[in-house]
Amino acid sequence: MVKDFLQDSDGDILITDGDFVIGDSDNDHIVDIINSNQGDWKEFILCGVGIDNYLNSSGMQLQLKKNIITQLGIDGYGSITVVFTGNDTSQFQVDAIRG
Repeated sequence: MVKDFLQDSDGDILITDGDFVIGDSDNDHIVDIINSNQGDWKEFILCGVGIDNYLNSSGMQLQLKKNIITQLGIDGYGSITVVFTGNDTSQFQVDAIRG
């Protein structure tokens, strides 16, 4: 389990009672990796799924799933599952465990 500054639903740093909130940040890290494009992270230029490139694309679920599993695996996650809840690439759930 990794601790970090938590994010709100908009991706901004979560602040409660005028202070940063620190907690289990694995879900935030997974969301950041899925939302970012390769090249967005200066230190890790190959990190990122680039979900915007897949949204509303037909026939891309398998490729998106493979990319998510690969990127999260590189970042140290295991037991990664990606389940699509709709017929396109915009509705899915990711579960992963660090370590």
